[in-house]
Amino acid sequence: MRTNSSKYILLIIFTSMSLLFLGCKSIYKTYDRSVSDAELFTQRLNEVFPSDIAVFIDRYRICQHWLGEDAYDEERGKDIERGITENCNGLKELESQIQIKYKTNEPLLMKMRQAIKDTDNGDTFPSFIYDDPQRKSKFLNEYYEAKAQYIIKTLEKQLPNYNYILERNRKISGVELLEELASARYGLEIQNRYLSGVNNNIDRINLITRYRLHSIESKLKDALSQEVRP
Repeated sequence: MRTNSSKYILLIIFTSMSLLFLGCKSIYKTYDRSVSDAELFTQRLNEVFPSDIAVFIDRYRICQHWLGEDAYDEERGKDIERGITENCNGLKELESQIQIKYKTNEPLLMKMRQAIKDTDNGDTFPSFIYDDPQRKSKFLNEYYEAKAQYIIKTLEKQLPNYNYILERNRKISGVELLEELASARYGLEIQNRYLSGVNNNIDRINLITRYRLHSIESKLKDALSQEVRP
């Protein structure tokens, strides 16, 4: 009786896991590239803030960019003047309107002021971009999923090449080969650093991608642990 019960439980577990996998696969979205920094900024800006505040923050950021540019010739000077006119003019008035409109929403205004402070400090990625402790951002889920898939595709190309050079290194030596090996290894180390950020957000990633990521990460660790012949 116990044996039959155990088999029944195992059958239920196996069926459930199979259905879960097939369900993931049916809605699995593939990405050909990772999300650019500009896309990340724009999408998160519009996720976090109402449209009028998002416009203000974006214009402020662009305004500060133009104010810091050097007019090294007449044509460039005209470009800078145009950029300042289009983005800086009216910012104070827009900010005042926002302060009045959202005066009862101090947390939102504080977040806006922090975004402006981050811009003034020259931060490429203002703090609001990654500030999502409750994992509510759909775009950040997409961002890390695309990044994970891109890392996998990149390593699938880099690892065979690195292992091929490594195998040549075991048979022959030479300065050029060592330089080629160092260059290939550097490429792997870059992806390894990217992996760290993805692993910190592994809960945002599709189960299929997690499995593929774990598999390629094992191969990466193995490759980086191989001894290089001097």
